[in-house]
Amino acid sequence: MADLGWKSDAACREDPGGHWDGPLLPSMFEMCMGCEVRWECLMAGLKHEERSDCGVWGGTTPEQRKSIRRGEEPSDVWDATFREFSQQRMIA
Repeated sequence: MADLGWKSDAACREDPGGHWDGPLLPSMFEMCMGCEVRWECLMAGLKHEERSDCGVWGGTTPEQRKSIRRGEEPSDVWDATFREFSQQRMIA
């Protein structure tokens, strides 16, 4: 089996599914927040902008990665997403 580096330890390694396409869903965000390599994943997404213009990398959307590239702290982005999903659960 090939060594995939940090990807070998990713929580989504068995079934990345929507992580590569589509919007960030609460279940995906929760998976990312519990992942031991979310930082490495996020850094890969930030480094390879041309390949990460869609999908989820390190628990962020393409728009969130753009704001991180402009200087926003990843922890602030993650916190805002957590608050957003928590609000959605309270409303539902």
